Amino acid sequence: MTYVEMVEDKHGDLVDIRYYCSPFCFEAETGRDAYGSAWPGGVETDYSVYCERCGSLMWSGLEDDDDL
Repeated sequence: MTYVEMVEDKHGDLVDIRYYCSPFCFEAETGRDAYGSAWPGGVETDYSVYCERCGSLMWSGLEDDDDL
């Protein structure tokens, strides 16, 4: 399970998505309950994605050979 925080600007436009590896990391970093913030899987990206809180590698990017 992946936990996400949608970051919006003052106009309500999505400017960033922060990924967390667990409900603990999500709650510790955001101060909010993790309920309703989970995605059932990862997202295919060109870059590797790490947990915002603990730095754990969540998935390797398609073009990032450093993590293989």
